[in-house]
Amino acid sequence: MAKLPPTLADAGLHGASHVHAGDPYPPITDWSPGARAALVAAQEDTIRWLLDEAFTVFLDEPQASLRAYGFRGDDPVSEAVDFCVARFRDGSFDGAQIHARDRSFRIFTRVQFWLSQRVGEPQRRRIEGQRQRREDADVEVEDVRGAGTSIEDAPTCQAVAATAKALCARTCSGVLRYWLRGSAPMRAAWFGHETASEVVDDETSAKAQSFYTADALFRFSALLVRLVPESGGVAERACVETWFTPCRDVAPFQVPAEEVARRLGLDSARAATGHRRAGLGSLIRAVLTAAEATVGKVDAIGAVLRQGLRAGLLNAYRLEDEHELAQRLRALPREF
Repeated sequence: MAKLPPTLADAGLHGASHVHAGDPYPPITDWSPGARAALVAAQEDTIRWLLDEAFTVFLDEPQASLRAYGFRGDDPVSEAVDFCVARFRDGSFDGAQIHARDRSFRIFTRVQFWLSQRVGEPQRRRIEGQRQRREDADVEVEDVRGAGTSIEDAPTCQAVAATAKALCARTCSGVLRYWLRGSAPMRAAWFGHETASEVVDDETSAKAQSFYTADALFRFSALLVRLVPESGGVAERACVETWFTPCRDVAPFQVPAEEVARRLGLDSARAATGHRRAGLGSLIRAVLTAAEATVGKVDAIGAVLRQGLRAGLLNAYRLEDEHELAQRLRALPREF
């Protein structure tokens, strides 16, 4: 446990005895609005210290971020602390609904409690589930750069397998199926035998299947080199919410613009569409730059990247006006 501030390390506040023997956190026995406001007025520095410590420790955990909870500024911990203090002072609380052990200053160390206050418990669980899946599938791509041209190289194999797992976790199984379809020639070359293309949906037109395949290959590539932004402006967040957040397993396999607008507090689906296209254009540039750096090198990861950057990608995403990107995509060599 972090060292307690002097005001909390004393025997108690205002002469109160502790709830539990040996518990360093003084009790909060009155949860009425007036009492909570008075407590903040008297002990705000201590409350802020406890919250700051708790959120700082939380961000040290793998894949932890406060962005999904709406704290997106330069100092998300301070934003979170400000919210918690205001929520405790002005919000509606029923002390009886709080675990007995937490009816004390310990409540200011309970990050998950305050995150639930921010977004609601169902949404907090969804966000934490996504984080856990990203953590499970996390891979240091720097360790596999230059691993060789064969999938049999252990680091390359691990990177591809982990990325496939992350792709499904951050989208849906349909995107993974289309990636399997599009990567079939590459996998056949790697394994030295014919690998049949994944049959996805006989009722889907060839044009639509081509789009979904290009889309899946690109999403895989972006995740492979860990270029999907975990923070940023509204354009980056709209891109991530659309194409790298769990969605229904129904074409076009993305979060609808209306839902993206709601999550980001935008005025309309039209606004969300504009922002997410801008964010997607930036992401394509970043992945393309990474792929261009592998040209002429013996690099299996580079081959996967180039496979995910097809010439028709901009048409698939309705970014036909990006002429400079189109020229770079056409110039990119591909092995498969």
